Amino acid sequence: MPAWRQTGILYRFRYAGKFDNRVKTHKFWQETNPAILLDDSILIDQRINYTHENRVCALIVFRAEDYLYSSARDYAGGKGFVKVQTTL
Repeated sequence: MPAWRQTGILYRFRYAGKFDNRVKTHKFWQETNPAILLDDSILIDQRINYTHENRVCALIVFRAEDYLYSSARDYAGGKGFVKVQTTL
């Protein structure tokens, strides 16, 4: 990831953390995301695909498996940093 992009992202996390007394420096998680029970393989696959495609939609990479820290590499037949047991 280019340094200019890292700087912008860190700035946004720091800025969001200013308005929440529970956050010391950087706020990362949104509070509007409730926990969802993923007890169906279709739901699991939807959430995995959504997570993988976030980097593509944000124009960070062209393909989900190109993102260095993504498990999309494993789902595409490659090898990532962490051993992943794929569901597909």
